[in-house]
Amino acid sequence: MSEQNTPGVGAVLAKYGLAILPEAHCYLRMGGKRIDGTRPAHRGLAEPIADFLHEEEIDPTQITNCKTEIHKQYLSRWITDNGGLDGRSTEDIWKIREECIAGLSR
Repeated sequence: MSEQNTPGVGAVLAKYGLAILPEAHCYLRMGGKRIDGTRPAHRGLAEPIADFLHEEEIDPTQITNCKTEIHKQYLSRWITDNGGLDGRSTEDIWKIREECIAGLSR
């Protein structure tokens, strides 16, 4: 997520010296198309999500525990792939993510 595709998170990301933060996002795939009920197209507030860093099919019953675990595993790899992000742990990044999510509700 970035300010461009998730308006409202930019200030939090900037506070921690980040421009982006990978976010797990669920959508429905039907007829080969992604259907995202959380980002109404008519709002025009954010650019559409066109590229995904990782996609994994899950059962709807997996949306809580499994989604969180997959997300944290991805974040751990992302930290490593980005030189350790100044020594930040997965939990550090998760807290920043939670702050971003909280900022969206304001």
